[in-house]
Amino acid sequence: MRQNLSSYDRVIRILLATFLTGFLVRQGFSTPVLLAWLLVPLTLLLTGIAGYCPFYSLLGIATHHQSRS
Repeated sequence: MRQNLSSYDRVIRILLATFLTGFLVRQGFSTPVLLAWLLVPLTLLLTGIAGYCPFYSLLGIATHHQSRS
């Protein structure tokens, strides 16, 4: 699994996941729908940490540019 996310993309995903998680927690988990919405920030967080997005891979997108050695 090669990284296909740039550092900038990874930071944005992690920050967005943090913000969304905080927002959803403040709303409370009164409905299963809100609980299901936690999958969005979880996905953003995991792809941000791993540096790999399967959706980008399917579309052939890569924001990570490998340095030439």
